[in-house]
Amino acid sequence: MRWVLLALCGCNQIFGVHGELVRADAQQFDAPTDAQPYCPAFGTLPAFSPLAHEVIDQECFQYTFSSSGVALANCRRPTTGQLDLVQGPIDSVLDEPATGLDRGDENHAVDGLHISPDGNAAYLESFDLGQTTTTIESYTRTGPTAWTRGPDITQSILAGASSPSRGPEVHMLLFDRTAVDLHEVILTGGAPIPVRTIATTAPPLQVWLSPDGLRAFVLVDSLAPRYVYLERPQLDADFTAHEPYTSLPAVAVFINEDCTRAYLSDVSAVFYVPQI
Repeated sequence: MRWVLLALCGCNQIFGVHGELVRADAQQFDAPTDAQPYCPAFGTLPAFSPLAHEVIDQECFQYTFSSSGVALANCRRPTTGQLDLVQGPIDSVLDEPATGLDRGDENHAVDGLHISPDGNAAYLESFDLGQTTTTIESYTRTGPTAWTRGPDITQSILAGASSPSRGPEVHMLLFDRTAVDLHEVILTGGAPIPVRTIATTAPPLQVWLSPDGLRAFVLVDSLAPRYVYLERPQLDADFTAHEPYTSLPAVAVFINEDCTRAYLSDVSAVFYVPQI
């Protein structure tokens, strides 16, 4: 499938499959409006359009948002021109600093930002450059834009974590980018409770877990990136894997709760591809 990124702004920019920038008439490439306002039933794979619409004209990374309407990302702030962890309304320019979240320094870097479906918790990866270990940090929202650090979830060489499911029993998929397999856990505020191990064909790179915990999009293999789609009919069941899953480009994505949009933010702006 050929992937293009369609920027629905005045410049009508289109990014081709090899990243080249082309200018074209937007009407020629207009996609239909978002369809199927729900996630597909078990056994049916979601399908997304190959055309990506620009939704926020701002350089952002790790764009994520809650069902309560709070978006978090690492963005270049319009007021300062600097990259920062910021928050604000969904599908809008983000410029309000998310105070209390780890921003890294000369000794460690942060990545892998997630927010809980209710908007009251956040998680990120903190990589210690000296110890070469990664810690999954947790945060609780204590004010409109204030966050307080809570207990760490796990630590390993290149630890990673999925977005969390909705509570009260919060599920998360943990992994290490140096090894295969995902490890499903329940977050308790203390040591996570192991639930099951999910085999993968290559080391996971990034994982989105749906708020109901029934679906996951797993980006695997740094040498030949591709997606694996996981699904299950209920929370206590094992996942069924579908690979290869080719309806998304091999870049980090965030899916909204009803699966109508997949957001791509690790490019020059924030885009989405609609479900078809």
